[in-house]
Amino acid sequence: MTKDIDPSATISDAEIKRLFFSRDERAVDEVDKKYGALLLKTATDILCPEDAEECVNDAYLRLWNSIPPQDPKNLVAYALKAVRNVSLSRLEYNRAEKRGGGVLICELDECANYSGRQATESELSEAIDRFLRGLPREKRVIFVLRYFNGEPLGEIAGRIGCGEGRIKSVLWRLRKELKKYLEREGISL
Repeated sequence: MTKDIDPSATISDAEIKRLFFSRDERAVDEVDKKYGALLLKTATDILCPEDAEECVNDAYLRLWNSIPPQDPKNLVAYALKAVRNVSLSRLEYNRAEKRGGGVLICELDECANYSGRQATESELSEAIDRFLRGLPREKRVIFVLRYFNGEPLGEIAGRIGCGEGRIKSVLWRLRKELKKYLEREGISL
């Protein structure tokens, strides 16, 4: 059990889901008690602490609005996905071109394959997952830290234990490899 999950929370996930299905507002409180620290850590890995707290609250609202009709088999995974999606949306908003950002989107534009058919979000996600599974661990970590977590090059270099120039080079090569991979798959971004 991870240290970010509160072991003293005695209510089970099944009971929390029952609270959601009966529209009892305690459901959100129980998710917060049991998984709040983990959700906040996940959001903070992507955003600054102030934005992360807001995103956790937005994720709780998403849980409230989606359960029911959804009945997730794994509540913590479902909650983590919600907070990650909200956080990534906020990151994209924060880094939009008009706010001085847009670097990550521009970097990945290099991977665009305009000759293939437009992929659905799930097809693209599956293709990128397959691409990542084929990479050595270090390259996969660098790609995920940059394009999923939105980390600056300097932070990635510090985590990996190398220079920022090497990270830039690895990312450039990975974008070229991803473009070729998507071309072989016949799909476009």
